[in-house]
Amino acid sequence: MVFHNHTKWHENRISLCTIIVVYFEKLLTKSILALNDHKSIEPLKMMVEKEKESKSQFIHVVRSEEESRQRIKELTQSIQNVRQEKLTELARRAEVIAYQKDQLQEAKAKAQLEITYEKKKCENHLEQIRERCFIAEQEMRREQDALENRSEDEMKCNSETENFLRVFIKDTGQKTEEWLEKYNQETALLQTQLDKLKAARATDLATYQKIAADFTQYEKVVRDDRAEKERRRRQLEREEQQMNAAVKIQSWWRGMLVRHAIGPHKKKKGKKGKKKKK
Repeated sequence: MVFHNHTKWHENRISLCTIIVVYFEKLLTKSILALNDHKSIEPLKMMVEKEKESKSQFIHVVRSEEESRQRIKELTQSIQNVRQEKLTELARRAEVIAYQKDQLQEAKAKAQLEITYEKKKCENHLEQIRERCFIAEQEMRREQDALENRSEDEMKCNSETENFLRVFIKDTGQKTEEWLEKYNQETALLQTQLDKLKAARATDLATYQKIAADFTQYEKVVRDDRAEKERRRRQLEREEQQMNAAVKIQSWWRGMLVRHAIGPHKKKKGKKGKKKKK
């Protein structure tokens, strides 16, 4: 494929050279005709300028084509790389698929073995359950027989209990009537005693009220007497305090008279002394 691309590029290059040769031949022909017709090179200059522009465009096209070819070459290489990667990926996936198939077959085999094992296990478990149910059924039958026997005994006991309760209820009814009669008698007696107590209480209440009134009056007299005694005691204390104060004042005054020789305690002086003093 690379050789084919190289050959194609070589052919394109030969075609390009041929085009250039033809171009120069046309240019020379036009130049000769212009010189013969106009005897001037101005048309030739114009043709050259025009051809330069055409050449520039042609060169631009050639460069674009070369860039496109280079881009195509790069893209072709990228495509080849991607194709190679895809082939590698497909090979790897094929290996994974093969491995997964092997794993699936192995899992199926294991599942089949597990199913067989579980089936055997369930069958054994069911057999054990059947045996247990049979044993439980036998035990329940024995318990049923025992319960029937016990039920007969309980019915007999219940009959005896009912008879006992009938007798007990009859005796209790008689005792209840006796207790009710006794209750009525005791209630009447207690009511009589209560009436007497109420009458005595009323009498005691009147006496208490009278005593309370007397006590209030006596208490008032006692309070008045205590107040009078307290007033007298305070008056006596006040008089005693006044007496003590008067005695203290008199003592103080006498002391002052003595110390300062005033009044009857004044000292008497002789006549000589008086003359000398004068």
